[in-house]
Amino acid sequence: MKGINYRSYRHVEKLINFNDTSLRNYCEDKLKSCDEIIKFIKKKITKKNKNWDGKICEIGSGNGKLLYRLELDRLLSKGIGFEISRSRYQFSKEFSKLIDSKKIKIFNKDFLKSKLKKNTFDLIIGVDIIFNLISANSNSQQLQFLNLCRKYLKKNGVLLLEVMSYKNEIKLLKKKNSFTRTFYFRKSDPYKNVKAKYRLIDQNIYIKKIFSHRNGSNSFFSNLVKPIDYNFWSKLQEWNIEISKEWSSIIKSKENEYMVILRKK
Repeated sequence: MKGINYRSYRHVEKLINFNDTSLRNYCEDKLKSCDEIIKFIKKKITKKNKNWDGKICEIGSGNGKLLYRLELDRLLSKGIGFEISRSRYQFSKEFSKLIDSKKIKIFNKDFLKSKLKKNTFDLIIGVDIIFNLISANSNSQQLQFLNLCRKYLKKNGVLLLEVMSYKNEIKLLKKKNSFTRTFYFRKSDPYKNVKAKYRLIDQNIYIKKIFSHRNGSNSFFSNLVKPIDYNFWSKLQEWNIEISKEWSSIIKSKENEYMVILRKK
């Protein structure tokens, strides 16, 4: 399963599945879906940073919705995104045209191979469990990720991560070999739902996903995630760390994500 996380999102949000109307509706819906994390960023980060300059980097930026929403809300002066999925990167370019973005550049590259200027960003974002995915690749990539983020952040800059402990999933998997959950998408999404099958492989959880398209077709991909519990963060001495359970009360999820704010010392 080496490299599985680099392949898993390669066919997501293919432009061929959208027309002009569905593309616009989908993008509008995605921008609106950022409401709560925008509130979170304002409350926990921008209001507490007197020297906020609005330079933001997102790792695993997907279609770019969060960066574009930050630009529309005037919280961003310059944005950089890294997205390894070619299809999602191509989608982000159409998204950019739709909102007439002027301040954001998204790269179809691996963040771990990036060479950016030191002490540049006020905020680096890794939501949608990007840290769980990178950590499942290897412990060395996990460390490399944290070191790069610290290198690129300004003093007192923030690394904001959305993380999952998968505590409930692990309990279930210790009782039986696997289980399946179904998640449903908004009406504007080209897919109706996704069925995700979970099983343990060593210290990671293997998730196989079947996406049901509204046109009747299916698509598949799999990934590995490494559970990250609250105790992990106490080992990191180079950061001032705040763990927020507020996120899980905002976003109702069966997987109980939480937010970690790591402030560079």
